[in-house]
Amino acid sequence: EILGFPDEIVIDLIFNLLEAKKNPDPKDLHIQVTGFLEGNAKDFMKELWEMLVSATKNNFGIPDEILEAKKKEIKARQEAKRKLEEQVYKKALELKKK
Repeated sequence: EILGFPDEIVIDLIFNLLEAKKNPDPKDLHIQVTGFLEGNAKDFMKELWEMLVSATKNNFGIPDEILEAKKKEIKARQEAKRKLEEQVYKKALELKKK
């Protein structure tokens, strides 16, 4: 999102840096990504670290922010389905009346 488009090179770099050590050094990671993200590196690192900390506290290893976003997405999809089913039901009743 920070770059405005998906960049597989940056994504792979970050994954590799995180997986290279059991306890990655945030300062080293910040230095490594600054070349790609420039002035956005600080904000990116803050958000990344918050998500990593959240993931370590979660039994599933997934940041709470991502879980909550997925829950909202599922609820929205269920609501849209419910509304569509309601419309179909009403239309079926109208057709039966004719």
